Amino acid sequence: DKGAYLDTISAEGVVDNSYRGQNSNMHMCEALIAAFEATGEQRYLDRAEVLAETFASKLAAKGGGFVWEHYTVDFEIDWEYNKNDPSNIYRPWGFQPGHQIEWAKNLLNIHRHRP
Repeated sequence: DKGAYLDTISAEGVVDNSYRGQNSNMHMCEALIAAFEATGEQRYLDRAEVLAETFASKLAAKGGGFVWEHYTVDFEIDWEYNKNDPSNIYRPWGFQPGHQIEWAKNLLNIHRHRP
């Protein structure tokens, strides 16, 4: 209902319902575009468009135009997530320049199919 996927599930199958992040949603968007290209099924492109709108438009507007890495359970930017843990390479604090580029690529690919 928030236009995004949950992010984490343990090896035991337990869903971590407390974490919200953009990274897995960005890669899911990319996968959905690829699924559309492979099958021609519009539902994949529709869902990719929902993810792109959620992160690259709605949530980026909350972060000064940047897609922030981490959010609260209510999809507000979590400005403090891992701020004091610069060694965490899998969930780094702030926003990542490379992820901005990956979202731009996803937006261009969606636009290529829906100009």
